[in-house]
Amino acid sequence: MIDISIFQPEAVKSISVEAVASSHIYRFIVGPEKKEYYIHSAVLANHSPALDAMVNRGLQETVEQTVDWTDVDPSAFLGLWHFLYSGRYAAPVLISRLAEDLLETEIREEGTGTLPDSTLPGCKMPGCTMPECIPTGLWLEFQTLSLADSENSAPPQPKSVGRRVVISSYADVLLHHARVCVLADKFMIPPLKQLALTALREELRIHFYDLKKIPEIAPAATALLQYCFNNPAPEKLRKLVSLFAACIITDLWKSDGFQDLLESSRDFSTAIIGCIGTNLDGRLLKRLLDH
Repeated sequence: MIDISIFQPEAVKSISVEAVASSHIYRFIVGPEKKEYYIHSAVLANHSPALDAMVNRGLQETVEQTVDWTDVDPSAFLGLWHFLYSGRYAAPVLISRLAEDLLETEIREEGTGTLPDSTLPGCKMPGCTMPECIPTGLWLEFQTLSLADSENSAPPQPKSVGRRVVISSYADVLLHHARVCVLADKFMIPPLKQLALTALREELRIHFYDLKKIPEIAPAATALLQYCFNNPAPEKLRKLVSLFAACIITDLWKSDGFQDLLESSRDFSTAIIGCIGTNLDGRLLKRLLDH
């Protein structure tokens, strides 16, 4: 029995509910533990030309109605599943000491469907008093980077923040967004890709000033970078995480694995140098040399 209690016709407005209900059901074998999940073929075909080909063009999956995705993270798959049926992005929430101060805000803002204000307290921008700060250009570029595949794409709507999945590790939260982005890019689902990128940037932005007091953040950011540059990933994702890495590079420098990635990945070293080079000033250079 498939639970379609969250099915919303507006998410698949180009097809009728009857078409969905009468379509074949595909079984997905997901992750190393081979968990089984199910999606209607009409829903798959409606959202993605790649998935449409999979269910309607005579491929092996079309005949067997079974898809082997054992290399896909189950959490990322559920993010895709939720989006296909509801048109919403199921952003995970971290239940730990990292998120305790944010829970009340998140719950309040979930009621209005809005995201927190994009202005960070404490940074050295107009009106801020923090004694140390990254170059203004880097942080502004990170916050204003266009995450759409084309300039004509509409930005994600606030209603796209959907049901929350509890995750216990901050690194897993970041990796969840990145994995959903990669999955959406691979199967050509631009709205989901943009939502995942937007959620990832918001997660990074919110916790930027917790770097000094919460030691898990820098290692989590390093794990995110390793995933993005040791695996195929869309350029928008790599650009976003590179900009963030450039913003906190003096903290990342002390994180296990960061220098190894810098030395082993030419793509990453090129990206990080490109980000820093366009915004380099004497203050940042001194901080890098000091470390």
